[in-house]
Amino acid sequence: GTVGYAIVGSLAASLARNIYLDFDVAFPAGGKRDVAWAVPSRFGDLRQELDRFLNRLRRDGTLTRLTVRYLPDPRQIQRIDASVLQERMGTVLPRYLHLFHDAQEKSGIEWRLLAAMAYQESQWDPLATSETGVRGLMQLTEETARHLGVADRLDPRASALGAARYLHDLKSRLPARIGEPDRTWLALAAFNVGLGHVEDARVLAQKQKLNPDLW
Repeated sequence: GTVGYAIVGSLAASLARNIYLDFDVAFPAGGKRDVAWAVPSRFGDLRQELDRFLNRLRRDGTLTRLTVRYLPDPRQIQRIDASVLQERMGTVLPRYLHLFHDAQEKSGIEWRLLAAMAYQESQWDPLATSETGVRGLMQLTEETARHLGVADRLDPRASALGAARYLHDLKSRLPARIGEPDRTWLALAAFNVGLGHVEDARVLAQKQKLNPDLW
């Protein structure tokens, strides 16, 4: 906060870009550099074990999944969107925070995930109505609301709890062998397009000799 510039790693700048909105990258201070493990020569066994470990992570896709999960592309959220999100986190989210906490207690679904879903669906507007007829804080369809026993889709408490119960139900209906975080990703996809379409996609993946259990 005392100087107008700093030299930071590109990863740090990328991750902070949509959090600290009053800075931007001016120019690269140097070329790209690889990161490598360094092991003293006397620890040959450790070096071989590290090589086996990293090769296994590459082969089974773990390294790719970790990269996608923890190193997201900052371009996924445009700066103007990040600005609106931050503003509404301070002015709108506090009104509904207790609803998300209550829904977590009753469903086991993390309240932060529910809040993120609600922002994606309606930008935390309990009166939101789309052109396709979905309504409310969590943009429930009439059929889904009826299935969940939600009488008024514009009631933010009922909408948040109904969506939490629905996501919990979708997760429970996926094969038990699917672990996290893929279980949550697939359930979120099912929340958006329906479990039938997700199952169709998993069947197609299997036919193409891909792992249908990985998001």
